[in-house]
Amino acid sequence: MESWVGANIESVFNQWGYPTEEKQITDHKLYYWQSSRLVGMPIYTIGTGAYGGGVRQFECTRMLEADEKGTVVKWQWQGNNCPFAEIGIYKTWRNRNPVSISPDYLKQPLSGIGVMARKEGAKLIIKMTLENGPAEKAGLRTGDIIKAIDSQSTSKMSLEAATESIKGPPKTKVALLIKRGDAEQTYEIERADITPKRAEPEVTTAAGSTPIKEPIVSSGTGFFISPDGYFLTNYHVIENAKALKIILKNGQSYPVTIIKADKANDIALGKADLKTLFLPLASSIKADMGEEVLTLGYPFISLTGKDQKATFGRINALNGIMDDYRFYQIDVPVQPGNSGGPLINKKGQVIGIVTQSLNSLIALKLTGALPQNVNYAIKISYAVPLVDQPMIQSGTSTSMDFTSIISRVQDTVFNLQATK
Repeated sequence: MESWVGANIESVFNQWGYPTEEKQITDHKLYYWQSSRLVGMPIYTIGTGAYGGGVRQFECTRMLEADEKGTVVKWQWQGNNCPFAEIGIYKTWRNRNPVSISPDYLKQPLSGIGVMARKEGAKLIIKMTLENGPAEKAGLRTGDIIKAIDSQSTSKMSLEAATESIKGPPKTKVALLIKRGDAEQTYEIERADITPKRAEPEVTTAAGSTPIKEPIVSSGTGFFISPDGYFLTNYHVIENAKALKIILKNGQSYPVTIIKADKANDIALGKADLKTLFLPLASSIKADMGEEVLTLGYPFISLTGKDQKATFGRINALNGIMDDYRFYQIDVPVQPGNSGGPLINKKGQVIGIVTQSLNSLIALKLTGALPQNVNYAIKISYAVPLVDQPMIQSGTSTSMDFTSIISRVQDTVFNLQATK
């Protein structure tokens, strides 16, 4: 394990991430890192996954002492596997106050320039910047106050309005007036597409030379919303697909096409050439915190089988990560393969699309605690712009028990497979 004595503390931050604790002692500072890693535990966002058998925990505590110039003068560590438990490999968002967030989850307010911001009274404050993102490259930092966007003051601007103001195609520019301390400066930042890229596996030839790309079959869930075969799913399930097919509950399969897509909100509208039962969309109905919900889907079909699975829970919050107003937080158990499934209320109406799960291992690294059933569904109102008005059906106003709902709607939900 290399020595850090003589190094600048910022270079340590770049390797290990920001410390979990800092202490001032006279003119020196002490920095502490506490980390652990569970090897073999599931780590996923919905739609992608890696898992292994058995669980083993590695722990490490590091301490660095730096002088007033930020030069490391002393360091030590203790734990059963410090070189293995590197914090730095998981550090994507630069943030001195880590929060439970997956680095894969970048579709946040103001994400086109790689920042996350929160409204605190009249102030729009940057809470995180994406490492090597447009904002960080331009010089923006955590704690900066965004005073204006393209000369429009943010003091009376909602977070939603700020999000809309900063949106724009990649390669276009946005001007932000930034206040840092007592100084103000305008930054002109070029927008970029910072959507995470999913790696494709490669295999090597017998000669061990030329890599060969192997087709990927991505498995997710979708559901019909009209009697003539229109359906909704997540965009990330069908992204870059060369061929798509659906497999109904009865085992029959059909090719499908994508009609429209909303990449920013992770929603896609598709069409199958057949007559179908369908689910009504509760596009104008307000959901409540604590409301009971269920989802149907096809998680882990290679492990748990090809039968449709039902899981149940409640709406825990009316906003998602970092108060993202587009999402519900739910405790409905979901796994890779549930992506694109309907979130259904007790009237049998769709109120959301199951989209994402909080990355457990990242949350463990950042907070020291494992989250339990922290999952997210995009609100169905964000799918409405993709859907023609005649397709939007409100359904019944009568509450039903979950068994009755499942018997009514199970044939409207299918397994969606994308060859990429």
